[in-house]
Amino acid sequence: SFWEVNEKSFSSYQNDVIKIASLQYLSNKEQTVFKFNAQMKDIGRHDVAKRNTQILSEVKQRIDTSIVDIRITGMDYLFDRSHDKRIENMLYGIILAIILVSITLGFIFKKLSIVLIALILNTIPIVISAGILGFTNLELRAGSSIIFTIAFVIVVDDTIHLLSKFNWHRKLGCSVEKSLDIALSECGKAIIATSLILIGGFMVLMTSDYNEIFTLGFLMSLVILITLSIDLILGPILILKCFKRFL
Repeated sequence: SFWEVNEKSFSSYQNDVIKIASLQYLSNKEQTVFKFNAQMKDIGRHDVAKRNTQILSEVKQRIDTSIVDIRITGMDYLFDRSHDKRIENMLYGIILAIILVSITLGFIFKKLSIVLIALILNTIPIVISAGILGFTNLELRAGSSIIFTIAFVIVVDDTIHLLSKFNWHRKLGCSVEKSLDIALSECGKAIIATSLILIGGFMVLMTSDYNEIFTLGFLMSLVILITLSIDLILGPILILKCFKRFL
């Protein structure tokens, strides 16, 4: 438990409550609602949420909840709730982005196999980056929660260039191997150049002391780097080993 209550300490707490009630300090005029302040170290949003749950459980074991109701409030608590809500909305946002990109690619390529390849190549970097975020214990906050949606829309651009060039040469009658070789040779250098420029631009943000700006620069650079590797290495493997007969 968080504390041990004996008669002496309980009397001390009771006297403090009486003083607060007599002064109407942090209470309404009817003295039916009271607010008690406390502080703790910033141990992270998830650990604070666990601690709050433990505190509520401990307090409710010591009071008659049929007479007295207790809840946690305060500016920091509201900020944490806001972070959780925005992160939840980020998940809906990236799902919506994937759906819209899938529909757009379907109209462009008119081939389900190419749409699936594009989604696989651009979803894997997001998943890997989320795993690295958890492994490095970087907390995802409200301001940085939109990173994955933005990153998905940015990185899908290189994949579309590569697959468009591949699909164009397939329509001209080239074999899968020949079309892939032309796509890599003609688009590969451009993809590498644009990706390195984007990585350099976002890495500048990592010099910031502000945690959300640092996380934004770190994750965006990481997602673009992983996407570059996957497009040029995993992409050809998927096309030749898994989707060749559908293309």
